[in-house]
Amino acid sequence: MTMLTLMFEIEIEPWALDLTSVETLLPAIAIAEPADKLAESLAGFVDFRGARMPVFDLRKILGKGMSGRAFGTRYAVYDIGAENFKFCAVIVERAASVAEISEMEIEPAEGGGAFEFFNRRGCKIPLVRSKWLTDIMRAKI
Repeated sequence: MTMLTLMFEIEIEPWALDLTSVETLLPAIAIAEPADKLAESLAGFVDFRGARMPVFDLRKILGKGMSGRAFGTRYAVYDIGAENFKFCAVIVERAASVAEISEMEIEPAEGGGAFEFFNRRGCKIPLVRSKWLTDIMRAKI
C-alpha cells in the first residue's frame, strides 16, 4: 500500500504532508479576512467555491512559529464536513514535490510523539497525517 505525500520544508528541515484526505492544493492567495483571536493557529479566511473557508497556519500548529510567504507556499484544502464549514485549509510553505511512499517505510512516532517518520536519502522525515490535522482543525472552529 502506498501513500502520496507533499514534501515541504520548515526553515531547512524536510517534512511530508499525507495527501490522503486533501481535496485540492491551491497557490496561496492573500487572506481576505484576518482571524480574530479565537484560535492562535487560525490565519484567517478566504473565499473558496463561493463560501468562507478558514485557513490555518501549519507552522503554528507544529509549534514552529508563524508562516511567511515563502516561494512555493500552497494551501492544502480538506473537506472536513463540519456543520459551520465544509472546507478548511492549512498553509504549507516551500512545497517542493509530491512523493509516493510505501506504508512499509513508515516508522512509528518516537517516545509517544505525534509524528511518524520515514527515511529518504538518509534523512529522517516527519510525516503529518491527515486525520491528526483535520481533528485539530475541527476542534478549533
